[in-house]
Amino acid sequence: MSEQDDAVEALQANGVLPALAWACGSARHQTLQSYDSETGHNQAWIGYNMFTILEDRLNRVFSLGRFVLGADADPAHGADLVAQGLATGEFERMPHLSPGLVIRDDLNKSPGWLSQGWRILLQSYGGMDIDELKWAQRSWTKRRVAGQPSPDEPMLDLPEFHMAADVLADLSTREPSDDPIVTLVLAYAIDAVTGVSAFYLGHPRLNPGGGKPWHWRASIEDSGHGGTGRGIRPGSPTDQPSSPVEDAPVRLRPHVVDLPDAQASV
Repeated sequence: MSEQDDAVEALQANGVLPALAWACGSARHQTLQSYDSETGHNQAWIGYNMFTILEDRLNRVFSLGRFVLGADADPAHGADLVAQGLATGEFERMPHLSPGLVIRDDLNKSPGWLSQGWRILLQSYGGMDIDELKWAQRSWTKRRVAGQPSPDEPMLDLPEFHMAADVLADLSTREPSDDPIVTLVLAYAIDAVTGVSAFYLGHPRLNPGGGKPWHWRASIEDSGHGGTGRGIRPGSPTDQPSSPVEDAPVRLRPHVVDLPDAQASV
């Protein structure tokens, strides 16, 4: 099987993909609910706040950060803590994963989540076509991530590509391990005016001279207002990059200001 098949199969089977879909739907809803152009909010506000809320939702569904409870904690208290701040019905629709299935694995202060050899980082792509992303213009960390070789393609003879996946280990906050890690990116975009959104999980490809920015990418099904989601969008072609129009009938606005990370230095 291809790396994409391995990733999708593993993360679907262990519940991570449905958890991503729930987190994206919940964060999208909260971001748009809070957005108010009359107070001065703009597209950049959308990108930054979506990043912040999405990090919170991922920590909730994976029982991490402030949602980690001790072994002797009251389960009812834990449920109250996770449900606090969510919209009506979101907690009930949230997938319930075993604590420890996913751990935090930040790279150079860029929020990351690790499960079964797959690390996931976040990336806003604003109003750009996702296939127009230029990783060389992104943060240093994301450039290194995009420089990982893909097992499905030969590594190009460029300095940017001469870094194996384990080179990223020196950026990780977890203890060193011999287990191979592949870093994927959960990329998202929301249009402030229309509310049209798109979410993708993929293996970025460094493209300093142009060309496609993904070894592969798959559309994450956002089932709406914090729904449980189904992981990968049914019927969406994932072997080759496709036009975002297939996933959203309204094209995202081209003038959007893009925020690559919550922290520009990451």
